[in-house]
Amino acid sequence: MPSAVGNERRSRSGVKKASFRNDVQGLRAFAVVAVIFDHLIAWPSGGFGGVDVFFVISGFLITGILLRDHERVGTISFVGFYRKRIRRIVPAATAVLVFTVVLGSFLFTKSRELQTLWDAVYSFLFMANWHFAAVGTDYFQATGPVSPLQHYWSLSVEEQFYLVWPWLMLLVFFVAARLLRKPDHNRMIIGTIMGLIVVASFVYALWETSTNPTVAYFSTLSRAWELGFGALLAIASPLFKTVPPIARTILGWLGLIGIVASYFVINDTLPFPAPWAAFPVVATALVIASGIAGPQRFLFPLTNRVSVFLGNISYSLYLWHFPIIIFALVLMPDQTFVVNLIILAAILAISITSYYFIEQPFHLSPLLNYYAGHKNRRRRDWQEWRARFGSQFRWGGFAFVVALGVTCFTIAFIPTVNVTQPYQAAPVPSALTTSAAPVVLSASAQLAAEVTAAAYTNSWPQLDPSIDQLADARVPEMDPRLGCLQPTSLDDESLCTDGDGPQKAVIIGDSVSVSWIPAFRGVLEPRGYSVRSVAYETCPFVSLQVRLKVGDLQSSQCNKSRDNIVDLVDRLNPSLVIVLDSQFSMKQLQDTTLTGSALTTAWTSARVDMLNKVKADGRRVILIEPNPGGADMNVCDTPVSSPSDCDFKIEAEWHQHADGDKAAAAAAGVEYFVDQDWFAAGENVPSFAGTTPQRWDNGHLTEQYATLLIPPLDAQLFPAT
Repeated sequence: MPSAVGNERRSRSGVKKASFRNDVQGLRAFAVVAVIFDHLIAWPSGGFGGVDVFFVISGFLITGILLRDHERVGTISFVGFYRKRIRRIVPAATAVLVFTVVLGSFLFTKSRELQTLWDAVYSFLFMANWHFAAVGTDYFQATGPVSPLQHYWSLSVEEQFYLVWPWLMLLVFFVAARLLRKPDHNRMIIGTIMGLIVVASFVYALWETSTNPTVAYFSTLSRAWELGFGALLAIASPLFKTVPPIARTILGWLGLIGIVASYFVINDTLPFPAPWAAFPVVATALVIASGIAGPQRFLFPLTNRVSVFLGNISYSLYLWHFPIIIFALVLMPDQTFVVNLIILAAILAISITSYYFIEQPFHLSPLLNYYAGHKNRRRRDWQEWRARFGSQFRWGGFAFVVALGVTCFTIAFIPTVNVTQPYQAAPVPSALTTSAAPVVLSASAQLAAEVTAAAYTNSWPQLDPSIDQLADARVPEMDPRLGCLQPTSLDDESLCTDGDGPQKAVIIGDSVSVSWIPAFRGVLEPRGYSVRSVAYETCPFVSLQVRLKVGDLQSSQCNKSRDNIVDLVDRLNPSLVIVLDSQFSMKQLQDTTLTGSALTTAWTSARVDMLNKVKADGRRVILIEPNPGGADMNVCDTPVSSPSDCDFKIEAEWHQHADGDKAAAAAAGVEYFVDQDWFAAGENVPSFAGTTPQRWDNGHLTEQYATLLIPPLDAQLFPAT
C-alpha cells in the first residue's frame, strides 16, 4: 500500500526536518496507478507489484526518520513516533472502513455483509493480512466473493513492521552504546542486523511461496525482506551521497525502467513474492538511491507536477479505490469502457476529497500531543490548527456524513425485484410439446425445461435455500476430515464410503465431483452399491504433471495420487468407476506452453492413459461431462439485480475440456455422459432451476441441486430396457 510515512518539509517551528523528494512521490504515483489498473482491468499483468514498491519506500522512509531522531537526541521517542503514525494512518483508514461496512449492508447479501464487517474489524486492528491468509487457505472460501477491504492486508503488514522495527533499532543502539561501547558504529551494527533479517525473510519467502503461496502473499514474515530492503538503503544512505550526478541519473532511469518492466513481465503464474518480487524491489531501491545525494533533475516521469500530486494523495487513492471498484461493479456489472471511466473518475474525486478534508487535517493536527505543564502551548497549537484546517475539516466531516446518508437513502429506496412474486416460467421448448397435448417429460427433459425457464425468467423465485444460506448449502463431504476430499491416505477403505451393497462403485475426481456425491449416492445406494469417493483439490485424473496455484506440496500430492487411486481401484475391484472433474482442470497442467489443439490432444492422450488403467473386464467406466461454471450468486445478487444478472455464458475452456474428454472416452472405449442440459439452456447458464440454486460459489453444486440430479442421473446411468 502507499507508504503512510510523510515526506515532511518543515516542522511547525520552521526547521527543516527532511528534504522533500519529488521522485519518491512520483514513485508512489507509479505504484498506486499500477495497482488501481490491475484491480480494475487486470492490466498490466504485474500491476500488483506496485505494493512492493510501496513496501520499499516505507522501509526507507521510516528507518530514515528513526535514524535521524536517534542521531539528533540520542534515543527514539516511541510516544511521538506512534502518535504521528496514528494521526497519519487511522482517520482516513477508519473512514473507508465505516463507509464500506455501511454501504455493504445495503448492497451485499447477509452472509457477505457479515463477512465484510469482520474484515473491517481485522483491518482496523491491523491484522487483515493474517485474516485474509487464513480465509485464503480455507479451500471452501477460496472461490467466494472478493472482500472490498482485501487491500488492507498491505497496510497491516506495514503497521506490524512499524510495531517491531523501532524497538529492535533501539535495542541495537542500546547494546552498541552500553555493552559494545561502540555508538559510532550504530549504522554498521543495525545494517548487519537488518541484512540478516532480509536474508532470512527472503529465504523463508522462497520456501513459503513454493509450499503455501496464498499465505506467503499475505504473510508479514514473507514480506519483511521488502520493507527491510528499504531500511537497508536508509542505513547505507551516506554511501550514496558522493555518487556523481551522471551516475545518479543512470541509476534513476534504470530503476524506473525496471519498475515499469516488472509490471509487464510478472504475472500470477510466477512464484510471488519470492523470488519475483525482487524485480520491483531492487528497481525501486535504485530510484531511491539515485536521489539520496540531491534532487533528481532529469527523472521527469516521476518529478512532474501530476506524478507528485498523485503521489501526495496516493494513500487516499489506495484506501478508496478497491471498495469503489467492488461497489461500482455491483451496481454496474456490465464493465464497459464507459463504466471503467466512471469508476476511475469516482476514485479520483473521492480520494482528493478524502485527502483534503480527512487525511491532511488529521495528519497535521495536534491530536494526541501532550506537553506536560504547557497548557498554553496546547491551546496555541489547536488555535493554529483551527485557523488552518478548521473550516475544511468541518466541511469535510459534514460532506462525508451527507454523502454516506444520501448513498444509504438512495440505495434503500432503489426499486428492488420482488422475490415473492410468482415465478414467471418461460414456455417449455417446442421440442418437448405437441399441438395436441403435452407429453410426459422424462426426468432429464423436465430438469432441462426448468433450466430453460430460469434462463428466460425476469423475476426471482423464492429460492430454497435462499442466497443468504448458500454458505451452508455445500455438501458435508467437502470437509476434508471425512476423507472424500484431500485424503492423506487411501488405505482406510471405510473413509468416504456410503452404502453396504454387494456391488462397488468408485467416484474419481476433484472438489466438483465431491459436490456431486448426493446425486451419486442417491442413485447407486438404492441399487445395491457401496460408493467410495476419492478426490484431490483441483487435481485432474490424467497422466500429465500438474502445477497447482495452491503450492508445490499440493501439486506433489496430486501428481502422486493417480497411482494410489489406480491401486485403490485394483484393491476394491468395483463394477463401476465414474470419473468427473472441473472444467478448469486443463489450467492446472504444468506445461503452460500447451494451448489450442495441442492442449486438447495432450489432454485426450493423458486421459486415455488413466482410463485404461482403471478398465477391467466386466467393469463399467464412465466419464461424465463437467457441469459448466456459472455466476457466484453471493456476488451477482444485489437489491437491483434480476435473474439475468446472474446468468453466465459457457466458457471456451469448458468446450475444450468436453471435446478432449469425449475424444478420450471414444479412444479408451468407455462411456461418456453429456449433462449440459441439466445446467444450461444452450450456452446460457442460469443460477438456479425451479427454485433451487445450482451452485454455492461459481462452480460447486449446492447439496440441494445435487439431490435434484438424482432422477435424471439414474435414468442416464440405468436406462430402462
